[in-house]
Amino acid sequence: MSRSGRVTVEPRSPLARDRRERMAVAALVIAGLIPLVWPGDVPFINDEPQLIASAVKANREGRLASVGLLGTYGFSYGPAPTWVYQALTPITRDLVGIATLHILLMSVATAGAICWLGQSLRLWMWFAPVPLLSPYYWFYARVLWDNPFLLPLGALALAGYAAFLASDSSAGLRVSVAAMLTVPLVHLMGISLVAPLAAHMIIFRPRALWAHRYSLGAIALAALWLAWPYWTYLAGPRPAVPSAGPAIAGWLFPLFAGRLLSARELDYFYGPGPVGGRVFGITAAISSIGYALVWCGIVVAIALMVRALRHREWTARTHVAAISVGSLLCQAVVHGITAKFEHPHYHNGTWISSVMLAWFAVDFLATGPKAARWAAISATAALAASLLLAVGTLALRLHRSQGTRDTYGPTLANQQQVARALARYPPDTDVQVHVAMWERFPHTLAILRELNARPRAMLARRTIELRYATQDPASGAIEMVVR
Repeated sequence: MSRSGRVTVEPRSPLARDRRERMAVAALVIAGLIPLVWPGDVPFINDEPQLIASAVKANREGRLASVGLLGTYGFSYGPAPTWVYQALTPITRDLVGIATLHILLMSVATAGAICWLGQSLRLWMWFAPVPLLSPYYWFYARVLWDNPFLLPLGALALAGYAAFLASDSSAGLRVSVAAMLTVPLVHLMGISLVAPLAAHMIIFRPRALWAHRYSLGAIALAALWLAWPYWTYLAGPRPAVPSAGPAIAGWLFPLFAGRLLSARELDYFYGPGPVGGRVFGITAAISSIGYALVWCGIVVAIALMVRALRHREWTARTHVAAISVGSLLCQAVVHGITAKFEHPHYHNGTWISSVMLAWFAVDFLATGPKAARWAAISATAALAASLLLAVGTLALRLHRSQGTRDTYGPTLANQQQVARALARYPPDTDVQVHVAMWERFPHTLAILRELNARPRAMLARRTIELRYATQDPASGAIEMVVR
């Protein structure tokens, strides 16, 4: 206490602050590695086998894939995800091994981008691990699908640009532009993030773009050359996408992006079984904090923008806040006009914007008075604990049941085990299939047999039945029975 009677607050030690930040980064690394637990338990139905098969075929023909998966409405998505699997399949043909490499790639890229964002914008780093604890991120980081690649690419695009805004990092600008050009080669829904990023660069940083015109031009030319067949496909005529017309729910859809920071409505992936029970219900309810943080973050971001306009002082954080809000507005226009908003992966293109908005809300509290700091700590801890409990419960239940009989299907490891056993019999073997997901998507079994075919001595031709291993309807485990 000073002579005047006022309480003096000792400044925080820089060493202590650095130590806390290192601990937060360590927690981020651990959170990023959680999806690597039991990689053989990932789903493998319909789209995933087609992606792997396309990569193997393109490698066999000595070319880069020109298009990706065919979408629901007759529109082909970009080839970038297939390129990733073209790089992974020569390393190993074991599907669980490919899944492990895929998860590692997703985790390193996403966690690295989030760490980069937090340090560039000097945000409260203890929130950084939270988005990677989400069951939605856990699912998307593991599944061998195309759309989830939007998560790391969007994060890298924003992180690189944030680093450039904060410190004139030329490497950050190049990473951002490269990621932005790759996003449409995954899925066009990522344009909701790319559009405000590109607009911001052109309006606020045209001199920087010109100063780096040679390196950025080289990146653009590389993207144009590698994906020329797909760019020409986009420029040509395509099937008309049916639309129900503008919908209010579509315009409001971005406001519910907090779903991907929660453990709610997970029966979309798993059915009611793996996410059932009172404890899981309470956990999911607590995780609704994710919604509140995104909503509060929108208010904080708008307040930062208003203050910047008044004082004409724009910081890197304020610019990123504007881009994040702008991406949600773009998303609202897209989903409002097309009336397509029924799936959670429609949030993946702007996922990083929702993460940033939630982070802004927490950081606002964490840098405030003592009561506000405790609110930030409590909200972060409660959300992190609920998400971690949900992910742990899901992982354990799916591992025990070896998947489900609903949308998720049998686990990849279980399917590959059966396919390898089946590969020991001649191709014309009489195979009777009594597995719901293989009956619905017969190409999955055909691709599994192709991927697991090995030159070996064949057993005698027999009648084979592929069926569920138990009578338990909660179990997705399958087996092969020789008649």
